[in-house]
Amino acid sequence: MDRDAMYQSLSDRFDRLDEKLEVLGNAVARYEERLAAGNTKFDRLEWRLDQIENRVNAIENAVSQMGGKTVVWERAAWVVFSAIIALLATYLK
Repeated sequence: MDRDAMYQSLSDRFDRLDEKLEVLGNAVARYEERLAAGNTKFDRLEWRLDQIENRVNAIENAVSQMGGKTVVWERAAWVVFSAIIALLATYLK
C-alpha cells in the first residue's frame, strides 16, 4: 500500500505539473498572438512612413526645381516694378 500511495502522490504531482504547463502554454500562445499582431501593425506603420517619406522627397525635389525659376521671376518682377517707379518719378516731376 505504501507503494500505491507513492505512485498516487507522484501521479497527483504530475497532474498538477501538467495543468501548470497547460496554463503556461496558453499564456505563451496568447503572447505569440499579441506579438504577431504588434509586428503586423509595426510593418503597416513602417510602410506608411516609407510612403510619407517618398512624398516628402518628391515635394522637396519639386520645390527645389521651382526655387530657381521663382528667383528669376521674382528678380524680373522687381526690375519691372523699379522701372515703372522710375518712369513715374521721371514723368510726374
